[in-house]
Amino acid sequence: MTSCLPGRHPQAQAHQGFYDAFLASVCDINQKLMPQLRDLSRPKRLMIVGHSIGGAIAMGALGYLLQTYDFASSPHRILFVSTGQPRFGDEVFATTLDKQLASLKRTGKCCAVRLVNDCDAVPTVPQKSHGGYRHAAKLCLLTSEGDLLIGPEIEERDMGSLAENVDEHRTEHWMNWSSTVFRSGAKVTNGQVTNFPANGDLMEFHGI
Repeated sequence: MTSCLPGRHPQAQAHQGFYDAFLASVCDINQKLMPQLRDLSRPKRLMIVGHSIGGAIAMGALGYLLQTYDFASSPHRILFVSTGQPRFGDEVFATTLDKQLASLKRTGKCCAVRLVNDCDAVPTVPQKSHGGYRHAAKLCLLTSEGDLLIGPEIEERDMGSLAENVDEHRTEHWMNWSSTVFRSGAKVTNGQVTNFPANGDLMEFHGI
């Protein structure tokens, strides 16, 4: 593991490989994205997305941006969505990000979720016991029964080996499955169960 939030949160640690992969994008973030964010003439929605390792890299980018740019005082909003994402950082990293995300969400500036297929083993690695890894952002679990469960930590259970579940993680399998769920509607569990039409900007319209 390696330090991933230098400055205000030097204790935060991340997976070395995922963090190195994220660092390859920092030059583009600084040179191409930051000038857009500094332009306050009109509000912008920044979408940070990724699948699998791309989701972990996106999580690193989210952490970097929250440390280097003041979204609270800007007119811009963040939408973060990852699918089948492995854990990026440790408890300190996740706790730090979750506090910042919650603060921004209260002012309508941020929506951050992790979409997980309940048969996909990748979100369960790296294991908590190997460095204290923990996910940040709210879990949205798509089940094989067509339900959308908001917030449970079900992905922590034993999913078997990655080799046994590799088909469940493939992009094409995940996209076909999630498209079917969202077109047909999904059951949301967040303290209580309700039904809703799954269309439009689901994450933002339903306050996830």
